[in-house]
Amino acid sequence: MTQNPLQLFDMQFAERRAEFQAILPSNCTFEKFARIVKTAAIQNHEILNADRKSLFMSCHKAAQDGLLPDGREAALVVYNIKQKDNTYKKMVQYMPMLAGVLKKVRNSGELTTIYAQVVYEADEFDYILGDSETIIHRPFIEGDRGKAIAVYAIAHTKDGGIYREVMNFAEIERIRSFSKNKDGLTWTEHWSEMAKKTAIRRLAKRLPMSTDLEQIIQRDDETLELKPKIVNSPIDDINKQIIDNARKDKDSSIVTS
Repeated sequence: MTQNPLQLFDMQFAERRAEFQAILPSNCTFEKFARIVKTAAIQNHEILNADRKSLFMSCHKAAQDGLLPDGREAALVVYNIKQKDNTYKKMVQYMPMLAGVLKKVRNSGELTTIYAQVVYEADEFDYILGDSETIIHRPFIEGDRGKAIAVYAIAHTKDGGIYREVMNFAEIERIRSFSKNKDGLTWTEHWSEMAKKTAIRRLAKRLPMSTDLEQIIQRDDETLELKPKIVNSPIDDINKQIIDNARKDKDSSIVTS
């Protein structure tokens, strides 16, 4: 009897029970984790049609991070990845979501509170920099709030510190443009949640971080197609200036000769 893709996946996942039990947190059984992964596969058939190795690797990363791929804490996202022979292959990638990032930040033990909010056109919003940095946000509650114009995140540390991050709409959209899933459901259907996660993710890089939290941020970086930025050192700049001056002197001598 031929097994359907879901039955085959069930069998293959069960064969990895010991592997997952070794890395799952104590408050999550293998059965619970497997059931959530199966539900994700049922809701998105592309998952079962994707490269199976990438699927298990993504599940492994989620389990290792202690996040459930339930669409709330984390998600299993399918991408078409270009191969060396110019063909495309469906690959699964694990993506921490807003609730998952918040969960890891709160579990870091360094914070008392952390939250993020979206600012809309009709809201009253003031962001003041200087010696007394302040955010004042009064949401408009009497009707349509208009389009989103900004997102901010605030964290309070146990030692009394307050960290703030404010990003305007253009900055959020720029980050979105680097996402491998910029036109997928996570952004098109859940823009506000993804925008909040983006602000918290940027803020988290300035917070006292545990190893677990740092790992979550790195996982999220994997979902972005960022080109490495070349940063010149002061010595590089001096060398460039010397070369440029030498070229100018050479050109000048040619003209006057």
